[in-house]
Amino acid sequence: MFLGLWLHNANDDLLELLERLDVLNSKIASTAMDVFFANRRDALDKMEFTDEFWKNLTPESIFLVRKFNDFCVKEKLSQLLEERMPELTKIGFIIEHYLQLLHEDTSDPEMEFIVEQLLTIAETYDYGDEIGRRKLNSLLHDALLNNEFNDTLIKCCVAIIRKISVKESDFSQFIVELVSDIRDPFMANKKDEEEEEEEGEDHAEKELLATIKSLSIAQSTLELVERPIEENVYLSSLLDTLIIDSVRNHESRIRERGLFCLGLCCLLSKKLAIDNILLFGHCYTKGDTNLKILAIKTISDILTIHGTQILDLEESVDTLTIYKMYYKAVRNDDDPDTQTVAAISLCKLLLAGIINEPDLVKTLVVVYFNGNSSYNQSLRQALTYCIPVYCFSSSENQKVMASVVVDSVRRLTLLYETADVEEMLNPTQILQQLIDWTNPSRVVRLNSSGQMADGGGKDDVQCYVAIDMMNRLLDDKAPGKDERKALISGFTRLYIPDTTPIEQLKELFELIDEYVSEGDITEAYAKNAMQRFYNEIKSTIERAEQLLVTKPEEKEEEELVLIHGANENPEESTQKDPEESAEKEAHEEETEPVESELLAEVGEGPAESSLVAEPVAEDEAEEENQVENSVSEVDRESEEEESGLKSLSPEADVSESEDEAILDQTDEKEPEEKDDYEEEEEEEEDDDDDDDLIPETSNESGSRRTSSSSRTSDVSHASRSTRSKSRASAQPEAVEEEANTKSKSPLKSTKHKSKSSKAIFKGKSLSKDKSKDKSKSRKSKSSRVSHSRNGDDNDDRPSKRQRRTSRRSG
Repeated sequence: MFLGLWLHNANDDLLELLERLDVLNSKIASTAMDVFFANRRDALDKMEFTDEFWKNLTPESIFLVRKFNDFCVKEKLSQLLEERMPELTKIGFIIEHYLQLLHEDTSDPEMEFIVEQLLTIAETYDYGDEIGRRKLNSLLHDALLNNEFNDTLIKCCVAIIRKISVKESDFSQFIVELVSDIRDPFMANKKDEEEEEEEGEDHAEKELLATIKSLSIAQSTLELVERPIEENVYLSSLLDTLIIDSVRNHESRIRERGLFCLGLCCLLSKKLAIDNILLFGHCYTKGDTNLKILAIKTISDILTIHGTQILDLEESVDTLTIYKMYYKAVRNDDDPDTQTVAAISLCKLLLAGIINEPDLVKTLVVVYFNGNSSYNQSLRQALTYCIPVYCFSSSENQKVMASVVVDSVRRLTLLYETADVEEMLNPTQILQQLIDWTNPSRVVRLNSSGQMADGGGKDDVQCYVAIDMMNRLLDDKAPGKDERKALISGFTRLYIPDTTPIEQLKELFELIDEYVSEGDITEAYAKNAMQRFYNEIKSTIERAEQLLVTKPEEKEEEELVLIHGANENPEESTQKDPEESAEKEAHEEETEPVESELLAEVGEGPAESSLVAEPVAEDEAEEENQVENSVSEVDRESEEEESGLKSLSPEADVSESEDEAILDQTDEKEPEEKDDYEEEEEEEEDDDDDDDLIPETSNESGSRRTSSSSRTSDVSHASRSTRSKSRASAQPEAVEEEANTKSKSPLKSTKHKSKSSKAIFKGKSLSKDKSKDKSKSRKSKSSRVSHSRNGDDNDDRPSKRQRRTSRRSG
């Protein structure tokens, strides 16, 4: 509308349009020009400001220049600024020209507006130009000293001086010297009483104006400094000579400005805040409306900067006194301006978390719903925004609001019974609004992406509200009809999830059961509402108890998943090189049994001890890592192995005659076959292979064998000793049976051997790859056995063939 219709109706003339918008008294012109420059960038290049333009400025033209300058600074169009705007020295002369015009007619509002816009433009300049900087510095000093400016012009001048000054101390020194130059003529005239009497009222009025101007300059200065008063010598002197004297002045205008400057000093010094907060409390108690508003604003700012740590000290006021001040100010309907300022200040402190008093929150709620505040629209507008923001911004704030819901409804019900119905909501509507403010699902939180979302409250908030409501219904002083109706109808709107603590749910359920069992409910709507709420809480308790049961199970499952994930890597690390580890284990476990067999054959040492006990003694640590965790499985394996060993174990005590007969029969029938001892040796090797393969196969079944208990180790040792004894007892019978079998048929012996192997591996499923590995292992064993027989220099025992030859010759 502005770019099309408005500008078209003004004949596409911006100055004419701004004249119609009344730039002096309306703020809409500023927004309109922002929209124009944002959408019509082409108009920026068409604007040119000639020397003739600067000599004949009007409020509309200087306003257009100021908005053009602000837009270029915001968009960082420095090149366009250099081309269109005058340099710093030239803008200084332009300001000087219009200051002279203002000095000639100080009551011209248009000229004041032109000077204000020029000073605002000059504040955005870069003061790197030393000549322009000095020109503007001296110009502003003389202007503040000799002209009677309003507060807006003084603030603009002080802001430019602060930008020109390099350091804060230089800025403070400049201001103190300026204030001294303004006040010195009047301070000197006080010494001459006769001259003062002659000047009369005119002199007093000039002194008053000079003091007010000095305080205005001091106020603008204190708003721009940051260092504490104690570290700034110049401002400390300004406090002692100007501000404190003004606070003690009987003139209301000077006293108010002095208190305002003192409040700014308290913001810069904690010690001054502690010393003077009581003074501002007295100003609220005994001052007029303006002084009360000033006192409330100052105390609120002091608490915002320094917190409540400055309260409850010996030289300060206590916290309760400050709370009472806010309580009285917010409830004071006779002074709506003070009431609005107090409510807004209290809301700021509550939102900042500086004050967290439930009674003050309750006061705001009561004032908001009170019918008397309907005439104070500024108060209603402020509370309409502040109370929901307070409740939904923090779960702690919502808990404070929840604690005052029932009592607020009680107080408002009493007011409702005496107030005009049209000016106030009924208690049911009030409670519904309070329940909505305490809904935990509406509390704002930050989600994973950093954006605001709902659901940041605590689930037990409205359960507390329900408990308070039930206690109110069970109170000896029973609520009235309107209040009871509001409370009972409010139960159905409460949000009580299953995650509420079970103790609170049970407490609420007991209160409901007590209220229902008393039988005082006569209305049908009340009975139905309470019955629905009773059933709802009962089912909620059941679901909550179910959650308590399932949560430990879910937690246990999560822990198992974590443990399983932690154990996956160690299992993988143990299986990095299976071939190398298998070969190493086979070499360590097979060497000792073969040597034990040789010792048993030559009769040195008992066979059972050499076959079983020796490998266990030397390789016990590795054997323990390979045993089964289950004792029953160990016993089953020992029984299977014993059944095979009965037919395969050699006997060292066989008589020579039986041995020779067996050898003769085998030599006659199978001259090209291997001798019996070699077959027995292979059978023993097969037996050893079976013994080695059984624990290896079982070892692949799981990774828990690496950490067996001491009880399993003891059982495994006992099973080994039992196994060795059974082998020793079964050897004579096995050799005799084998000799008879070989005398009948060598093929049967081979079949018997294969059956024995099947008996040993009964119940074990081995893959083809493991069978291949087994054959390779047997070949390596036979080669190592032959090497140990032929290559051991220290072993003087005769070989098997030598013993057989000697027996035949004998």
